[in-house]
Amino acid sequence: PRCVSATAATLRRMAVAVSIRSVCKSYDGRTRVLDGIDLEVAAGELFFLLGGSGCGKTTLLRTVAGFLTPDAGSVHFDARDVTKVPTEQRDIGMVFQNYALWPHLTVAENIAFGLDVRRIEKAEKTKRVDEALALVELSGYGARRIAELSGGQQQRVALARAIVVRPAVLLLDEPLSNLDARLRTAMRSEIRRVCKDAGVTALYVTHDQAEALSTADRIALMDRGRIAQLGTPRELYERPASRAVAEFVGEANLLPATVLARDRVRTAAGELVTSLVPVALAIGAACTVCVRPERVRIGVGPNPLNAVLDGGSFLGASGHWRVRVGDTALTVHEAAPPLRAPGAALTLSIAPDDVVVLAS
Repeated sequence: PRCVSATAATLRRMAVAVSIRSVCKSYDGRTRVLDGIDLEVAAGELFFLLGGSGCGKTTLLRTVAGFLTPDAGSVHFDARDVTKVPTEQRDIGMVFQNYALWPHLTVAENIAFGLDVRRIEKAEKTKRVDEALALVELSGYGARRIAELSGGQQQRVALARAIVVRPAVLLLDEPLSNLDARLRTAMRSEIRRVCKDAGVTALYVTHDQAEALSTADRIALMDRGRIAQLGTPRELYERPASRAVAEFVGEANLLPATVLARDRVRTAAGELVTSLVPVALAIGAACTVCVRPERVRIGVGPNPLNAVLDGGSFLGASGHWRVRVGDTALTVHEAAPPLRAPGAALTLSIAPDDVVVLAS
């Protein structure tokens, strides 16, 4: 629709880059919740802050929003230093974990709230609300009450309310955590579509690695107030920088190992050829090998291993098996699996590119 295109064009013109420079924050004066965070988020990027509880991701989002002032460092929107600028003057939109919708107001009135605060003229306000409803695919829902909507529809209303003010930066704090698993999966693509159609710069906080992998342009995985790894979803999954990253992002077989050569390591499961040993690791150094379960093939191939099937689960399109290679346990994900019985002898193979060697 033309109204959606007009809104998208306006928001794209307003999108800004976000620069977070050496930001530190402590609540008690001793423990740093944020410990020297440096991030550059491009204009129009959908950027995720991922991590477990207490890693600092929500504190960082609240610092960008202006709810918290950093102890050191600065936050910039393009060239503008907003570190000490009040929240209401930062030109941001927010989608909260609980949506914060008013049940006594209609959908249109909820969406228009930020426009009322900004004293937007009535005709312009109506036009913007209609555009926002179209963008989140809720045209015709403006007169409904919040209680008449499903959880997914309420989430869309919260998103429309944040976007209708045409923010320079959109901040999303665990926006899908109150939805059931089926709706969460469906809404991931909807949030990405809306953000990309609008062209807005978005920072999105989540603890859900599947949500981040399926939705983000880039991800900063946070751990104890620092960035453990920054990259695209594929980079974090296929080339984790450390054992902690490999464990948090997806399933992984993690094996203690020793470097034998620049392309070979020894594990309890046997010697494995790898495409690359990190330069920092000397011959004889201890390391960790990471192999994703779906990268372990059942059949003849490179890095052959003799295994025995311990058990597992048939999931229709795939089988998730537990196998033993000597005394070493591995998890294997097999697509379109045939019938397999515990105790069956298997030959496994792993491509050298899939043997990821980690320094820690």
